[in-house]
Amino acid sequence: MRDHSGQTLTAASADAVAAYETFLDAYGRFSPTVPDALKATLEADPEMPLAWCARGALMMLSGKGELRAVAQASAAKARALAAGATPREQAHAAALTAWVNHDEPKARAQWDAILKDHPHDFFALKLSQFSHFYAGGGAPMRAVMDALAPQWSESTARYSKFLGIHAFALEENGAYARAQALGRQAVALDADDPWAIHAVAHCLEMGGRPAEGVAWIDGQGPHWADAGTMTGHLAWHRALFALEAEGPEAVLADFADRYQVGDSEEYLDLCNDIALLQRLALRGLAVKPAFEAVAERLTPRLGEHMLAFCDAHWVLGLAAAGRFEAAESVLAGLRARGAQDDPDAAPYRELAVPLGEACLAFHRRAYGACWQGIQALLPSLHRLGGSHAQRDLFVQLMLAAAARDGAHHPFAELIRRRQATGHFVPEAA
Repeated sequence: MRDHSGQTLTAASADAVAAYETFLDAYGRFSPTVPDALKATLEADPEMPLAWCARGALMMLSGKGELRAVAQASAAKARALAAGATPREQAHAAALTAWVNHDEPKARAQWDAILKDHPHDFFALKLSQFSHFYAGGGAPMRAVMDALAPQWSESTARYSKFLGIHAFALEENGAYARAQALGRQAVALDADDPWAIHAVAHCLEMGGRPAEGVAWIDGQGPHWADAGTMTGHLAWHRALFALEAEGPEAVLADFADRYQVGDSEEYLDLCNDIALLQRLALRGLAVKPAFEAVAERLTPRLGEHMLAFCDAHWVLGLAAAGRFEAAESVLAGLRARGAQDDPDAAPYRELAVPLGEACLAFHRRAYGACWQGIQALLPSLHRLGGSHAQRDLFVQLMLAAAARDGAHHPFAELIRRRQATGHFVPEAA
């Protein structure tokens, strides 16, 4: 059968294809209905290879270590079902298999290869961007999207979603004007696109335009209020704008009701909370009780090592809460993970461990060790994953440590410029 993009799809019925398309639409909107849409797909066709690939991918995307075994079982099922399916479906099964077995570079190469032959494969498109993003591959992420752009048009299914995805890739590579134009075009075509809203927010953040950022986020509020993890993340972006436009005291006053997603244990929500609270602490506000509450929520996530980006935040959050022994325990786990010989171990060994050590040093007031440790990482910090805006937290920590250390001459001009303008400091400065 053929899907809505004209690609051959192994499915039992038109109803199964329609259910899978509904799943893809929900996935593109970060809708809370994603699990239900996938369940409906598997009920319509329990032997659809791509549905089992999707099931495994969702388990991995959750960032929850306890679901890796479910993802591995889904990959095995997908491989078996794809054996008699199309080469595209076989490639998706192979990509998922590599991913669940700690070889994300191989999975990423598979998704990129799928896109060369099937440029309208929305599932591969989303997974490719996610993987490049958390591998710190801004340049290849843009290269993939730039190569695909001529093959997308308004007649292509999910064209507006592609524009938002392309916009984010452009933004992470400094092409802010073009990124913002594409992001706004995407939102004009489909207002319920949190990823496109997010891409424009990044452009405004990187351009040091906080008042415009607040207006943009608030103006799009109804369209991201029910967008799963993107709801909390766009609230976090609003908080970053508000830090400059309204002041840190206003942000702290609104923290529990506006910026924090209740008692969520989702990794992005936890990272958002830790990053925002640390920024408030750097502005001189007393936030340790809030950090202690976040540290309680970290407990289920410690020791999972699903994303090095998250693990660095876990160490920071525990250290900020004064839980130094727990932070040391996480670091020990990161060292052990980094000592393994699979392809996914390198970010732990080369980045998460030394960055975590620097974060712990900051909260133990060993400021020289903190700023020197982060300074050494600047040329490669992007490989931790996450966005420039997210990683800027660690640059801020470095500058604060240098200022407090009293031996901060290497950063005197950067500190002065940051304090004067609030603009971003290049990671390789």
